[in-house]
Amino acid sequence: MRSRFPGLLCSVVVAACTAPVWSFIQERTPGGLPFRWNLAAVQPNVVGGKIVYVINKRGSDDVSFSSLATAVDSAFGKWRLANGSVVDFVRDPDPSTTPEGTPPNHADRRNVVYWDEDPRNGSHIPNLVVGFTIRDINIATGEMFDADVVLNAAQFRWTIKSEDSFTSLTGSADVQEALTRAVGQLLGLNNVPTRGSAMQSYTYSGLRGRVTLGGDDFAAALEGLTITDMLGHQVTMRKDDHQILTEYFVGVFTKGVKYDSEKTGLGWKTETTVLPKDLDQPNTCNMKRPSS
Repeated sequence: MRSRFPGLLCSVVVAACTAPVWSFIQERTPGGLPFRWNLAAVQPNVVGGKIVYVINKRGSDDVSFSSLATAVDSAFGKWRLANGSVVDFVRDPDPSTTPEGTPPNHADRRNVVYWDEDPRNGSHIPNLVVGFTIRDINIATGEMFDADVVLNAAQFRWTIKSEDSFTSLTGSADVQEALTRAVGQLLGLNNVPTRGSAMQSYTYSGLRGRVTLGGDDFAAALEGLTITDMLGHQVTMRKDDHQILTEYFVGVFTKGVKYDSEKTGLGWKTETTVLPKDLDQPNTCNMKRPSS
């Protein structure tokens, strides 16, 4: 079963935040599995272990396409290979042959960044919401198949000048700031009320600028992530304790092997192979995550 999960980029001014201090919340299925991409998948928006995104060729009426693309790429770059993460991205040109470019479509396996200039497209973006991330997710497994980022260009003016707050219909919305948070949603993270977090829900006047990422933002993106290593084996980071689960080989150093070691007549022989699912045993780890 699949479901569309939207993520909102809100633009509400609030005086204070009294909620608990969270730097990230990883979204999960009703069964508790994290939302995540299978980087070993073979589909148009995952190529060579990298998540592929497209910028709609129309761009924004407020910013030149080249400047817009630089800011969008910088936002994705905030999350790229950060702190040793395997999460990486590549941008493809818009494949559409029409002047309108590729529109958001949660079923087309293209991750599109799209500026909605038409105020009649209420189905894309709720009123006064800066951006909307529409994701196609397998609700049973948490695997993500598609994520489109739709930005509200009908009610907000867009800029690449980091003009901080965008708190009214005539205020400015910074491309890199909004996209950095949207990429977090694309990776399966949810908004939080914590000031200074990349996933902060609200805009506090004078405090936003271009957001930066903390170590726990990266950790959230990695938890539950599955990749394929250079030998073709599945590798997963377990959420509970950040242990890496992959195939485990038990071998002996003995005679009678095809390839010996340094002409000694002895070499490694595999006795047994333990699969990751068999290594993933119940544990009592109570790992403490950073609180800010």
